[in-house]
Amino acid sequence: IVFNYLDYLLWKETEPDFVFEFRNSVEHWYPQHPSEGTFEQWSHDDGVDNFGNLCIIQRSVNSKFSNMSPDAKKSTFDEMIKKGSIKLRIMASLTQATDNKSASYNWRDNVYLQHEQEMISKLMKACY
Repeated sequence: IVFNYLDYLLWKETEPDFVFEFRNSVEHWYPQHPSEGTFEQWSHDDGVDNFGNLCIIQRSVNSKFSNMSPDAKKSTFDEMIKKGSIKLRIMASLTQATDNKSASYNWRDNVYLQHEQEMISKLMKACY
């Protein structure tokens, strides 16, 4: 419910082309269990399950995303992301490399927390 309500709030602000669909699967943008040996696992204690790293998607999309890194998901499934939840679209747009970090590590180390704070702020503002 929270993810759908957030999409509604974001839709009212900026996404007039968004189509509400049945989405019933929670996606970890940075996966809980990365594909073996491809990139570092992010511990549950350090934020992999935090709201900033999660979005709601269709179950079929979740299985396709599998345990890929955020930058691999972004580059491989661009069309699915464009049709996905607004939060997913935002997460993909924020997944950018920096001078010294890949897009996935930059997401995990910095961006997810800023994104989380912004999304929770929108929810809090709407509720109060």
